[in-house]
Amino acid sequence: MVPQTRQSTETPGRLLTIADAAARAANSPAWWRKLASRRQIPVIKLGRSSRLREEDVNRIIAEGFRPAREVPR
Repeated sequence: MVPQTRQSTETPGRLLTIADAAARAANSPAWWRKLASRRQIPVIKLGRSSRLREEDVNRIIAEGFRPAREVPR
């Protein structure tokens, strides 16, 4: 049984594996595990498995987006 203080009434939405997040961002699973271990992205533990909320993964990807520089002519 989960202690009362750790329960959340918030629905997590769609959950992704570390591999799913890596495939979506076209980078390595190790990078996502590093973010999780540094607590830079929330992780949902299901037994021994770790899952990431889709909206958190999308936020991390969007924050890293930088438009291309315009080259003067």
